[in-house]
Amino acid sequence: MPLDPILSDLQYVLETNQELDILNFHKSFPITCKARVENINGAIVTLKVQPPGSVCLQQQEHTLVLSRGLPEAVRARILEFDLVSGKLKLTDLDYVGAHFGDRMIARVSPEGNMPVEIATTEQTYNGQLVDVSLSGVGIHVTEDVFRQGMVIQMTLPLPEGRITLPGKILTISNTAGQKRLSISFTRNAQEISLIMRYVKDRRMEILSEIDELYQQAYHKQTA
Repeated sequence: MPLDPILSDLQYVLETNQELDILNFHKSFPITCKARVENINGAIVTLKVQPPGSVCLQQQEHTLVLSRGLPEAVRARILEFDLVSGKLKLTDLDYVGAHFGDRMIARVSPEGNMPVEIATTEQTYNGQLVDVSLSGVGIHVTEDVFRQGMVIQMTLPLPEGRITLPGKILTISNTAGQKRLSISFTRNAQEISLIMRYVKDRRMEILSEIDELYQQAYHKQTA
């Protein structure tokens, strides 16, 4: 039986002692941790992963594996993970495909609820911010009045103050019973600099939170 191409590529990564990145998402932000392949037994790959980003693996059923030795990112099911030893066992490996790059945009979720006002040409509606990047936002809404391609105005209450930005609805999807609007900013306004600052600040907060979560989980499991 021929060896699975992904397992063959990972065998090469193992033999050449290459470092990998294990990627997960926390509050929409990509969190990576370094790893090395320790063993490949049948369809099970055992890796040693490094803290603190490894703490994200505790809450996931799947993870992503990145390496120069792999032609694409690989999605894998987490079979077993031990936070203290850093041992991670993966199976059911599959290449992710071309849409993976969209998830790597520097996107963050707000801390707690952040209300957003969405103004159309007829009325203003309320929504909840899901995530924000330098190119646009994701917003949960309840009304069924929005359409793909619609041009709107968004008002966000950022820490520096309320800002209003023009946007265009790119897609509308249903997630967990809620409508999600994916909206792109339609021009480079001065307010984009405030978005940039907010994304940067939230990134630092999320990374600090990951470190704290790892310390708490490690002490709990070794107490």
